Amino acid sequence: MVLKEVATQLENRHIENGNPENSRWNKCQGVKDDETSMQARNKFNQALSILKELGQQKTITAAEVLTSLARLHKQPEAKFATQQELKEAVDSQLTYLYEAVSLYELHLGSDHPETADAYTKMGLALKENIDGQRSTVETAAQFLRRAFIAFYKTFGEDEITQCTYE
Repeated sequence: MVLKEVATQLENRHIENGNPENSRWNKCQGVKDDETSMQARNKFNQALSILKELGQQKTITAAEVLTSLARLHKQPEAKFATQQELKEAVDSQLTYLYEAVSLYELHLGSDHPETADAYTKMGLALKENIDGQRSTVETAAQFLRRAFIAFYKTFGEDEITQCTYE
């Protein structure tokens, strides 16, 4: 899909403006919103709309678009935003990721490396957005455990994986 590829190029240009080290899963984290990020979000939203019109909103391509939208979703600066605005921003980012995880599970199964990558992103996003709630920590841990199990099944029992597992 051409729109998705254009949006991905715009997202990559946006990433170049910041430090990808700001987040373990989101290379756009901490990069201020700019023209390229707004264009990328617009193109990804257009691509998602076209997928829905074509009845393909439950495909791997849709999962990739949703993951990109989660990365590009910007949280307002804490000093200028209300608690409600911050909560809504985090909730919509997590919603995009959760929908992507569901699609990867549907099409690839829970043991596929791409699904494991989606689990990792979801777990790390939850971990980065913890507001002290025990349930959030437990949910993040569940996604990270799922990711580890899928990677373990994929790559087998080598010495490093076995030590990590133990």
